[in-house]
Amino acid sequence: FQITGRRAEGPGGATVAALVGPFEILELAPGERREFTIVSWEIGEMIITPRDGRPPKTITAIRVQVPNEDKPLFPHYYDITGATLVAQLREFLVAGRATPLRVGVTKVGFGPSARFQLEILGAPVS
Repeated sequence: FQITGRRAEGPGGATVAALVGPFEILELAPGERREFTIVSWEIGEMIITPRDGRPPKTITAIRVQVPNEDKPLFPHYYDITGATLVAQLREFLVAGRATPLRVGVTKVGFGPSARFQLEILGAPVS
C-alpha cells in the first residue's frame, strides 16, 4: 500500500481527522492470529493505493495503541484497515468498552476478499 493521511468530511458533515504517519498497517498472513492489548485508539482516514493495481481510495482506519510488550519496535500502534475488522472494532470501541482491552485477530482468506475474526479476550494479562 501507498498511504497518505488527509482530512475529510465524515457522516453528517462532521470532520474526520486524518491519521498521520508513520503508518503501521496490521498485516497478517492467511490463517495468522495476533493477540494484543488496546490501550487507546482513534478513528481516522487515510488514502491507500493497493498493490494489485486498483486505484487509490480513501478508507476509514482505526489506530490502536499497544504496549511495548505486544509490539517492541516503534511505532507502538497498529493501523487497522481491513473493512470487516474496522467495522467489528468500531462498533465495540465506540460503544464505550473500557480500555485496556486484550483482543485476538485472525485473518481468514486471501487478498481483497479476506475477512477477519475478532475475539475479545478481556482485560490484559498482568
